[in-house]
Amino acid sequence: MKSRSTAISASLIFILTTILLTGCSETEPGPQAENTAKVSPQASIPADEPVARVASKVGPSVVQVNVRAVRETPLGIQRGEGLGSGVIYRSDGYIVTNNHVIEGATGVNVAFADGTIEEASIVGTDPNTEIAVIRVNRNDLPAATFDDGDAPVVGQLAVAIGSPSGFESTVTSGVVSGVGREFPPS
Repeated sequence: MKSRSTAISASLIFILTTILLTGCSETEPGPQAENTAKVSPQASIPADEPVARVASKVGPSVVQVNVRAVRETPLGIQRGEGLGSGVIYRSDGYIVTNNHVIEGATGVNVAFADGTIEEASIVGTDPNTEIAVIRVNRNDLPAATFDDGDAPVVGQLAVAIGSPSGFESTVTSGVVSGVGREFPPS
């Protein structure tokens, strides 16, 4: 599990780039945006601080995904624990994470920004795009808003928020380095 922990931060950028770029978009917010805005107002953040504005808006939607797994290795059956990041996709408990985070998991739980923890079930996985969906039995979650508009472009500002190695609500920024890439199955 630890050998994949270094990939968590890099692959999380893939998931969150589209989500977080919408935090800087000028589109009209939908009902999910109203829910997120109530949790984290941006009134005190200067307009010329886009990374801070995105972190304020999307931060409550970012979760830590904790997994228990059993894998067969050349040394035999190995049991372990790991963690990754995810983002609340829908307020009724659907969460997007990386496929490698939950791959082979025998148990999954989610730690929320408010400090609560819920058991989760795996809804679906796609190793080629490195995306998975899990679900918790909880409603009224602060879902991130998604923009169906323009796709990210190379060189555009990107913000990643996650829990790499358990460091909750870590924020970093950079630029989109590539688009339309697929991850080969492991």
